[in-house]
Amino acid sequence: MLQDPQDIENAQSFQDLFSEYMAKIQKRKAISMGFASGVISLLTSPLLTLGMIKQLSIPNGYYKTYNDFKSTKAQGSFQRVKNDSQGAGNAAKYGARRVDLPYKPINVNTYMEATHALMRQGLTSFFKGNGIRCLHMCLFQYIRTDLSLRIDQMYGQDKEHENYVLNLLKNAPLLKEFLVASAADFVLHPLHCAEARFVLQHRSMNFCVYPTLFSFFKSSYGEMWRGILLHAPKNMLLALTGVSFINSSNWIMYCIPFLVYPFLTIQRRIECQSIKKGMLQTKYRGFFSGMYQILKNEGPLSLYRGFPAFFLATTLWMLCVPSISNWYMENSPWANQETRDIKFRDEMDPARRYEEYEDDDIDDEDLRAAAKSQ
Repeated sequence: MLQDPQDIENAQSFQDLFSEYMAKIQKRKAISMGFASGVISLLTSPLLTLGMIKQLSIPNGYYKTYNDFKSTKAQGSFQRVKNDSQGAGNAAKYGARRVDLPYKPINVNTYMEATHALMRQGLTSFFKGNGIRCLHMCLFQYIRTDLSLRIDQMYGQDKEHENYVLNLLKNAPLLKEFLVASAADFVLHPLHCAEARFVLQHRSMNFCVYPTLFSFFKSSYGEMWRGILLHAPKNMLLALTGVSFINSSNWIMYCIPFLVYPFLTIQRRIECQSIKKGMLQTKYRGFFSGMYQILKNEGPLSLYRGFPAFFLATTLWMLCVPSISNWYMENSPWANQETRDIKFRDEMDPARRYEEYEDDDIDDEDLRAAAKSQ
């Protein structure tokens, strides 16, 4: 047995204390990751906005509108706006007359056209939906970490658990990561939908569909769950990235976006299709319907519209977020507490704790194995 009288009385109490400490650190890490994601989001917001504008724009002006679009009867024939959206002169004329005419969203073919269209709405239009994106990232990191910790606490450190599902989650980290990420995405999907619609809508007040996030929930509560099932295939691919990251196969992290992006394109378009003015008037009934219509009317390359901007923003995120997160952990308001926690971790680390003892001094074989594994 342990010789030091100040040591923890038994292995179970020690493991519980150490697990509680690690859970506390992981929750703080999740908060710091959310903070870092918000900082990077401010820097990459113009890229993400340009990429999403191209992703949601349908080339060649092809639209398959709803037959029961009520605004067309009230305002006359439905006219498609030119590629640069509402021109400066037309916007001023409509603004002076306070006319709230229905119009279709920006339809661009190049990044230059997308930049000009956003410039007409003001420089802040490059940051449309960024606040919702930051909120979504912070909540996603926290919920995913909390769910993962709860699952770990449920099956504990036992080699085998009487519950088959818990055993399966313990032995299949890919499945666990997929379920945890999907659950967090399902809960936060309204924010994901709101972000896409805020980016797509015109920023001018006379043409703004959703002035505030509250107005989105109030007027589109029946549409905010569209495209929710497409989180499943996306998270399955991202779960593969997580396992590969643990195994130091980082190159796969840069290949996964190529597979994920077509799902994201269809999901964004389903989220933004509505009979409301300024939204997409497509008729995607689901993933396969959207895939069929895009391949038939636009071509396979349309599945990757806006991908260069998205890939560049994602690469910056993967390169910068870990460093910013670590800096925030060291310089946050918890800095002094964090220093004490690190000192406490060194004291409680099994490898450090038992390195002064010979193997013969530890009677429990499991403790010896745990010390070597840390």
